[in-house]
Amino acid sequence: MKNIQCLILCGGLGSRLGKITKKIPKPLISIKNKTFLEILISIMEKKGIKNFNLSLYYKSKAFSNFKQYNIIKERKKLGSGGAILNCLKKINTKNLIIINGDTLVKFSLARLVNSHLSSHKAITILTVKKNSEYRYGGFFKINKSIIFDKNNKKGLIDCGIYIINKKKFLKNFSKTGNFESSEIIRHFLKLGKINIHCQKDGGFLDIGLRKDLIFLKKNFSVLIKKF
Repeated sequence: MKNIQCLILCGGLGSRLGKITKKIPKPLISIKNKTFLEILISIMEKKGIKNFNLSLYYKSKAFSNFKQYNIIKERKKLGSGGAILNCLKKINTKNLIIINGDTLVKFSLARLVNSHLSSHKAITILTVKKNSEYRYGGFFKINKSIIFDKNNKKGLIDCGIYIINKKKFLKNFSKTGNFESSEIIRHFLKLGKINIHCQKDGGFLDIGLRKDLIFLKKNFSVLIKKF
């Protein structure tokens, strides 16, 4: 898939980080003299991504140094699902890779794209197998049916990286709200339109909590090599 477009979701409030995000959005937090967003874009560029779109809401003016990318602003808070829907209507593409602006994931773009194209599904969700904190949604197989559990402790973690077929997605999705919510994911699972791609050797790290951000800052030189 040449010249695949990438959408980075950067509009979240980052409320779990408390005072840290009162003045600055999560993706613009500085780590070793670079913003997290700069680090994320650099990693994606190395995977072959050239076209970036940024979905903004919270403190959108703070992203003035990223005007070289296609900026799409929300007029009101839509949640990640609503943000995706808003952006899809403004991005001319057949397939779009979507990532969160506060997460690092080790994965093969070529494998993910091939999995998506061969599945012919509306959505491909990247997962990693790992025991985790239950704040991450996960997938399980029960009696040949795939089940999504928002309060996940084991299983396949939803990494927050997706490839979406624009036409198929828009045909089946018209709601706002969090795309990760069990209601929407279960809706697509019921329709049989989700492809789950597991990256067995993947690494996963987000900066949604203070302890994770501190861990990344302290161990950045070692951790960044994994991605």
